[in-house]
Amino acid sequence: MKSQYFVIKKLNGEKRFVEVDEELTAEEFMAYFSLYAKEAYPITEDEYKKCTGNK
Repeated sequence: MKSQYFVIKKLNGEKRFVEVDEELTAEEFMAYFSLYAKEAYPITEDEYKKCTGNK
């Protein structure tokens, strides 16, 4: 299954970059992680790698 990549903005304003192995929309991601995330939006694999330094 193809991974999906997200940027999430935590309740304290900190940004995190997340890779999930399920096909989720930003809305579904927020539904699962609403206690943790204030905002979430999808990004590309290249954007994820650039922001996290993962190659």
